[in-house]
Amino acid sequence: MITGALGSVGRAAVHTAKKIGAQVIAGVRGKELDDARSLGVSDVLAIDDDQAIENFHLVDAIADTVGGDCCGEADREVKPSGSFGYTAVLPESAAAKNPTVKITRVGAQPDPSKVREFADDVRGWQVRFAYWPPDADACCG
Repeated sequence: MITGALGSVGRAAVHTAKKIGAQVIAGVRGKELDDARSLGVSDVLAIDDDQAIENFHLVDAIADTVGGDCCGEADREVKPSGSFGYTAVLPESAAAKNPTVKITRVGAQPDPSKVREFADDVRGWQVRFAYWPPDADACCG
């Protein structure tokens, strides 16, 4: 699951995860579920809906691109021995909620070949950012 999947970092994470073959769940606010489905993800989850989180299946990993307590209770939904990666601020009680989960702060390392590959994907309309032109699907598949 990628929280904040509709933000710039989240969209890049969704694209990268899908590209390596992961089944991606977009974790977004309830009002953003339809927009998140347009990313071509396997599933969506309203991370601001405790009932939806409680009824959701456990996931192998969460990549939190928002930070803090944005995830509500979503960080409890990682399978035992799964992974929780965060880019900004670790939710205050994340470690106590599931002590078997590996928690890691994720950072970026410069890699010119990956930047070039990502730029090619953006140029080829394979990455969907918030500014995705309305006629892009018609002209570019």
